[in-house]
Order: sequence, then C-alpha cells, then structure tokens
Amino acid sequence: MSKYRLLGVYREKRFSPGMVEKDAAVLRGVLERLLAADLPLMIESVEGEKLPEFTYQPDFVLTMAQSSESLEKLDSWNTGTGIINSVRGVRNCYREAMVPILRECNAPCPDTIVLSLDEINAGFEPVYPYPVWLKRSDVHAMSEGDVVKVRNKEELSRAIDHFGEKGIKKIVVQKHVEGRVFKFYGVGKGDFFRVYSQENEELEDYNFVSNLKKVAFSVAEALELEIFGGDAVLDQKERIHIIDMNDWPSFSACCNEAAEAIFQYVTNKWKLV
Repeated sequence: MSKYRLLGVYREKRFSPGMVEKDAAVLRGVLERLLAADLPLMIESVEGEKLPEFTYQPDFVLTMAQSSESLEKLDSWNTGTGIINSVRGVRNCYREAMVPILRECNAPCPDTIVLSLDEINAGFEPVYPYPVWLKRSDVHAMSEGDVVKVRNKEELSRAIDHFGEKGIKKIVVQKHVEGRVFKFYGVGKGDFFRVYSQENEELEDYNFVSNLKKVAFSVAEALELEIFGGDAVLDQKERIHIIDMNDWPSFSACCNEAAEAIFQYVTNKWKLV
C-alpha cells in the first residue's frame, strides 16, 4: 500500500515565550499516536523556523507555525495538501484581522478598536474608561508587555513606548470587562471541549460550559479554526465575553486528552482509518 506523507510543523520559538516545550508536547503527542496506529503514512516533523526551506510538498500538514514566512510556504501547498489549521484560519487569528471578523459574526466580545501608533501618539485618549487592554495587533504575545492592562495615563505612555520600541505599528485597544477569567480549548466540530479556571481547575458547571461551548465553536467557525483555544470572562451578570482566540494552543492543562482528540479528528477527517 502506498503511503501518504504527513508533516508536523512545530511553532516557531519566538512565538512560544516560556511555552516552547508545552507547545511542542501536544503536536508531538499527536504524531506519536499517528505513528503507533500503523496507518499508511510517512511521518516527518520540522521546526517552524525551517519550514520555508522544506523541499517537497506533503499530502497532509498539521501545523502550529505562525510566521509570515511559514504561512507563505503553506499557502503554496494549498492545492493538493490537507492543512490543519488552514493558513486562512491562522491569519485570521492575527488580531488586526480577528477584530472585524468577530464583530461581523456578532461574537460576544468587549468593545475593541485597532489604532495605529501614530493615531495614539497624536493624542489618544481611551474611548473606554480605564482600565483598558492594549495588545499587539499582529501575532499573539512574543514578550512581556505585548498584552498589557493600562490603568492610567502613565501606564498608557509606558505601553506605547514599548510598542514603539518593538516597531509594532498598530495596537488593539480593548475595553476591560470585570469578572472571572477562563481558558477554553476545542477540537473539530464540538467533540472535544474543556474549560479551566485561572486556578487551572476544570469547570464542570453544565450550563456555563454548555453556553461557552456554543459561543466558542461559533467563533472558531467564523475564524475558520479546527484546533483552537481562547480566553473568556464571565461577568457579574453571568454574561460571557470572548477576550481572545488563538490557533492551536498548547492545551497545557489537558495535553494528553487533546492529543488523542486531535488524533481522532484528523484520522477521521482525512479518512486515514
């Protein structure tokens, strides 16, 4: 039986600040399961930094890469290669792209705008009361200060200096929502979903988890994500607010479970069994 070529692409280290091993662990777990399953696959893996140098086009790709160079390489394989998450899905998680998508799909998100550094330097005053959140508008945090809560003008000035020094041209400004913060993780169309408190305790409140699940998978569909994570706030009136979404997170609180769920999802989707 001829074998398909499957490539696993690890996230570039600069996009995994303090999380390199945790990010790698979940993809490694999926690849190990694929190897052990005796499927018609030739399995390789590559660091995201080296993906642009890759010489052949595989049949399937499982990718955590986020750099523009890696996404351009994956884009060149869009015809004839199954890719999870899709290049479009990953690009949709760049915050400047994400903000209008979430607005268009009526996702329950805090008020959010994208401003250029020039607009902010020209005399920006938050359109929302302090505190507000400032976030780099492209990829997710690469270093301390890339996502920061600003409580007053002095903190605003320091945050703007940070973004300017890093050459970040646009900033996402998001209204702060008071409440309990939760992390959530999802795979596929709803078969796998987990929610954790800030204390890393799994949530089992059926109504809350069920409601958040509906919202999270709806937002993931709008962003064209199949493997995703995010953050949500439950405010004092029991309303859910999605404050962030990201493509293929580390699933650090449930790595083994997630690896199994992803394994099951991709083998079914790509009809490998």
